[in-house]
Amino acid sequence: ARERFVETMKLIACITFHLIRLEEQKHEAAAVTVQRHWRRAKIRADHKSMCDGAIMIQRTVRMFVQSKRFALRVRSVVKIQSVFRGALCRKEAERRAVSAIVLQRTWRMHSHHMMYISTKESALKAQ
Repeated sequence: ARERFVETMKLIACITFHLIRLEEQKHEAAAVTVQRHWRRAKIRADHKSMCDGAIMIQRTVRMFVQSKRFALRVRSVVKIQSVFRGALCRKEAERRAVSAIVLQRTWRMHSHHMMYISTKESALKAQ
């Protein structure tokens, strides 16, 4: 009977050890699953952070390039306006110069004509 009791106790100890080992394996598997999910979440968060950083850099570069293009267009527009205004000013100056020449010619013609009439009248009076 004593041997049977010892055998039963050994069997109970063996079963208990086996059950404890199974429970530990379940906890270990659960811990591995939690770690796997944690690592995956961490990798996703790191990847999203890097993507957000890359997007920020791309946005900044695009804004810089766009501002340079805009500045170039503004300079081009200003240059075109400058050339156009210069052409208008030169045309207006030429028009005024021609007007001044016509006015001077008319005045000279008038003053010479008045001198001629004055000379003619004095010559007629002298006769």
